[in-house]
Amino acid sequence: MKSVNRMVGLSLVVVLASLAVMEWLSWKYTAPMSPSQHSAVLLERIAAQTGILDHLRDGQLTVVEAAAKFRDLNANPDSDAEKLCHQVIGFATVQESEATSQDQGKALAQRLEDQLDQHIFDNDGVMLPRS
Repeated sequence: MKSVNRMVGLSLVVVLASLAVMEWLSWKYTAPMSPSQHSAVLLERIAAQTGILDHLRDGQLTVVEAAAKFRDLNANPDSDAEKLCHQVIGFATVQESEATSQDQGKALAQRLEDQLDQHIFDNDGVMLPRS
């Protein structure tokens, strides 16, 4: 029984390895394709969002201004403003942590959360500027 289990396990490993090699070969020898129109739009949006986050991290934009730019990119004027601000803070925090360190990412998150809290206090809620 032990040898049967061992043989089945070995067969499974060989089959999985063969499938992985076949997949790799099909990927390697497939002609590169240009991105679809939908993919191109998504890539442009990601590049624009990255630029917005860079400006936010550098202090050139406030979290509210960055959220307004994200809203405009998403073409969704009815976005929940506060939720969008928190999403922007999350994205910026990850970007900062990956570019520098976890500690600097946490410091940025705290700075942006404080900035958002002050905006909410001053305006009785989140008011995104219109472009």
